[in-house]
Amino acid sequence: MGRIFAELIEGLSRNMQMPLTPEDNKTITLLIEKKLRLQMEEDSAGKYFQVFADIADIPPGKFRENVLLYALMANVYPYTTNGTLAYSEKLGKLVLFNNFPLETLKAEVLFEFLPKFNKKALEWQEAIEGLNPAPNSVLRRAKKTEESNPFGIRP
Repeated sequence: MGRIFAELIEGLSRNMQMPLTPEDNKTITLLIEKKLRLQMEEDSAGKYFQVFADIADIPPGKFRENVLLYALMANVYPYTTNGTLAYSEKLGKLVLFNNFPLETLKAEVLFEFLPKFNKKALEWQEAIEGLNPAPNSVLRRAKKTEESNPFGIRP
């Protein structure tokens, strides 16, 4: 574990008012609302602070296709922040992740980011558990996009 990573974890621990101790001196795992597993770690090159949440299993088929389609849409919507959605073939799950350059990251920024990241992950998790391909906010935005004409041109 690098010095900067250790300092970030120490600062985050103070801000969260709870001890954060890396497993095997590498990864911190938190259970959010007893259902979302959040991991934080330093990348192998020691350049990035990585935040990762495995959201839900997505079995092969049309439902997976729809989930991934909406995840791609959600990743490119204007002003989309708080993590990138992806499919992990290794895990067979939809995941949410974000990488921060260690050199410029501050514990306060991370502390403000994590609740937003968790909220986004939980919204996707609840949608998929409810057999919806995406949270309602994404479905509404996708419907608006489908209804608009290309390039915003109106007849």
